[in-house]
Parts: sequence; C-alpha cells; structure tokens
Amino acid sequence: MSQEVRIEYTETFEQLTNNLISFMAHHMEEDKAIEKMQATIEHFEDLVKENPLAVPLSLTLLDLGIKTIREYKYNGLRILYKVKEQEMTTIQCSVIISQRQDIERVLVDHCILYK
Repeated sequence: MSQEVRIEYTETFEQLTNNLISFMAHHMEEDKAIEKMQATIEHFEDLVKENPLAVPLSLTLLDLGIKTIREYKYNGLRILYKVKEQEMTTIQCSVIISQRQDIERVLVDHCILYK
C-alpha cells in the first residue's frame, strides 16, 4: 500500500485483552501470557500494515449478517477488526479472544459487564 496504515484499538479491545491475560495467567505465568498477546498483536500489525484486506471476513459474523468484520487467527487467539471504508488506511480493532471462545457469547457477556 502506498499510504501508511493506522491501527486503532477500541476500549472494548483493551478490556478484553486484560480479561484474556488474567484468564491465561491461571494456566501459565502472567509474563508468558503477556508475551503471547504481544506476539499475536505484533504479527497481526505486520500483516495488516502490508495489506489491510489480507484477512478473511469472519464467517461466524457473516452468518449473523455482519459483512464488515474480518477475523485474524494466530497463536490460539483471534482479533476481530474492520477496515474503515472511507479511508482504507485505518483499521479498527474491536475484539481479541481465544479461538476456543464463542464470539457471540463473549460479546453478550462483555455488553452485560461493561455497558
């Protein structure tokens, strides 16, 4: 891409990141959980900075009629994001969860806790 890609992280993304680190810390050292998150986010950023559309649309969310959210999977985690259509140079990351977690369930639980 000729223009620099900007990546934004929502408050929801940050809250889910902290929740996921806390959960993973029960199964591994907290430092290792943080390293895993950082490695996943860095790998994601490297990929989408080169091509924001490289990642496929989320099939789970497509089934719900949501056609703008892409689902990046790596290292046992997944990041849900959208490319802002007007700009094509801004990516908004909304959710990070484990690949084992149910997307719908996580979003409902998050809305109950934080909204």
